[in-house]
Amino acid sequence: LGGCGGVSGLSNILPSDVSAMCRAWVSGDTAEAAQMQLSFLPLIRALFAQVNPIPVKAVLASMGVCREEYRLPLCPLEDDEKAALLSVFRSAGAR
Repeated sequence: LGGCGGVSGLSNILPSDVSAMCRAWVSGDTAEAAQMQLSFLPLIRALFAQVNPIPVKAVLASMGVCREEYRLPLCPLEDDEKAALLSVFRSAGAR
């Protein structure tokens, strides 16, 4: 989609999906890679709606991967922000 490289908060929560997208790109299936990237955009936008890594940690905690603990100056998401993020995450669905 025009980028060169990336910082992937998404790969922390959907590693298999991001790996599949990268494999598609590297193998020359740019249409599939682009389609996958576009399908992830709502979740990517939600993950970066607040300062990284706050949203990523919130999702990982909901998956049981880590505890939702932060050191200052980071702080937890507000309840409504967290509910919206987790709703987008659930609707994204891993492949």
